[in-house]
Amino acid sequence: MTEVGDLSVRYGATPALTGVDPPLHRGCITALVDPSGCGKSTFLTCLNRLADHIPGCQVRGRRG
Repeated sequence: MTEVGDLSVRYGATPALTGVDPPLHRGCITALVDPSGCGKSTFLTCLNRLADHIPGCQVRGRRG
């Protein structure tokens, strides 16, 4: 299992994700299904390290 734990993302002072702990299994397909504006794209942006290039974006948590 790939681990993402207690993931939190802020854009400046605005929280985008708080305390996300999704179950991700290596070699399995995972679908992210939720309403618009809930943070699906933000979550994927963090996993792909694209958030590193967004000014003012702060990412905290653990991955392994």
